[in-house]
Amino acid sequence: MGILDSVSRLSLSTDDILTASNRTIADVGPFTDALLGKHLITDIIRDAEEGEHALFTHRSVDLAGVKGPVDPRPIAVGGGVVGTGVREREQDVDVILGAALRLVETYGSMPRAKSLIEDLLDRASEARSRISLLEDELEELKNAEPTSIEPDMPSLKDEERAVVKIESQLNAARRRRDALREQIAQKQRARVASQTHTNVISTPTAAARTRTRPGGGKIPNPFLARLTSTLPEKDPDATTNLSVHLADPKAGESFLIDEGPPQWADDSILSGTASGDVGVDTIWGGHGGEGDVDEEGDGEGTVVLAIPPALGLSPPTSPVRTAAPAPVLRPSIAPTPVPVPVPAPAPAPVVAAPPPVAEAPPSKPPPESKPKPAPEPVAAKPQQVQVTSETQANTALIWTTVGKVLVPSSNYGPDTPGPDVLETASILESLSSQSLISSDPQPILTATLLLYLLLNGPSPLPAVRTALGDKEKESESASGLGIKALYACVAKKLLKIDRKGREATVRFE
Repeated sequence: MGILDSVSRLSLSTDDILTASNRTIADVGPFTDALLGKHLITDIIRDAEEGEHALFTHRSVDLAGVKGPVDPRPIAVGGGVVGTGVREREQDVDVILGAALRLVETYGSMPRAKSLIEDLLDRASEARSRISLLEDELEELKNAEPTSIEPDMPSLKDEERAVVKIESQLNAARRRRDALREQIAQKQRARVASQTHTNVISTPTAAARTRTRPGGGKIPNPFLARLTSTLPEKDPDATTNLSVHLADPKAGESFLIDEGPPQWADDSILSGTASGDVGVDTIWGGHGGEGDVDEEGDGEGTVVLAIPPALGLSPPTSPVRTAAPAPVLRPSIAPTPVPVPVPAPAPAPVVAAPPPVAEAPPSKPPPESKPKPAPEPVAAKPQQVQVTSETQANTALIWTTVGKVLVPSSNYGPDTPGPDVLETASILESLSSQSLISSDPQPILTATLLLYLLLNGPSPLPAVRTALGDKEKESESASGLGIKALYACVAKKLLKIDRKGREATVRFE
């Protein structure tokens, strides 16, 4: 069979269909006319659009709402027309909806489908506009400066852990402070004791002021021997200063030779008595245990060393005898006495008697000034709570949330309102004035906190901590309970801590 046979069969089939269709009552539609009408072959054959290709291919759905891979099997269209190949890339929604709308408008047999397609087109345009707006906002956020992200408000447990940690650090710092104070006090006591010890001066003994010259034997001093030989034995004035005026025969000048003991010598040497050290020679009183002076002998010679006094300490003055007789010197060394002219006594000056002085009349004593009474200090007026709509609302909230804590026997609620503002303030003041030692600290600290906020309004968190800390000082066992009372009120939605500003603020909800 060739092509001509196939075309002839198609022509016969077409004629039969036209004959059958003319027998119907209804008019021929555009779809039937397009298929069965006598048209040129080029009028019904055209290239399919991209949207039509996507419209006449289907996808297999593996999961609900999830697009799976494209099913490669084409859909049979009409009288054996086969769909085109599958495109892997995604199709534009507007292209697909436009192709569907064109087909519906062409054949006009599905009015509901047309309204659905128009609705989908509107939704697609709206989604596209929203996406463009979100993209613009995202671009602005990328170009804007990074803002600091405020940390989330810590929970009550985190705050309690922080408070416990700070209290432990504070206790450790206090112990360290006490230990340092004790160390400083010990150092000061040791310094004072060392100063008092160094200020004690011990008087050196005669044995410490003498030293034996190596070699043994006494070294006689002829000059001192002549001076001491002329002195009588056991002379009580043997320890006085021996002053010898020697005259220079050429210049007639004189100088003083002092061979007496130094002014800072001790009493044992100045008095001529024997010291506690036996066998020690002195140049002023002879041997320690004998009355006369030995000039020669086989004993051990000694040299007296004078130890100067300590710096900054004045040595004791040596006793000076006013009527001590001058020592008798030998004629070979005695100076020639020079007569000193005695000046004549001057006559006493005559002084005229002073004129009598008239006594002045007694003056009247000045009137005594009475001290002015000191002004009495003006007592500070107690601050009162102002009655406003805000304080009334806060008072009602107090009795609704923590009324059982303040007054355990109370039973206030929405149906039974509590006391007014002034009565509530007086109750809080009486509770806050109680001592923490003899009462339960929780209602007292809660009343102190609420009274402070009613008087001062929204307050910074450090100021509230200070007010609670001043109340906690009454009892050591109440340390840290004030902040717990604050967070208990926050947990009951009575108070809130606003952390948006530069510092946290405590206020009523």
